Amino acid sequence: MASEAIGIAVLGAGFIAEYHLAGLAATGGASVRMLVGLAEAKTAALAQRFGASSGCSSWRIALARSDVDAVIIATPDDTHEE
Repeated sequence: MASEAIGIAVLGAGFIAEYHLAGLAATGGASVRMLVGLAEAKTAALAQRFGASSGCSSWRIALARSDVDAVIIATPDDTHEE
């Protein structure tokens, strides 16, 4: 019986996000459902490049999705909550 891919949301659309997206693509077993970034065009291009279902600029939208099982926070360290 095949298992379903884990739905991932990636918060961030810069270098760190690209690193994680490449790792996810290489390993398989995960499906990037949402990529969140502040720069709309850059986020959309990165989402398309790595086969993400969609992109947006609100982490709240990503976390509200029922098909997201895990989140990768790929933003600069100083933007993380303590």
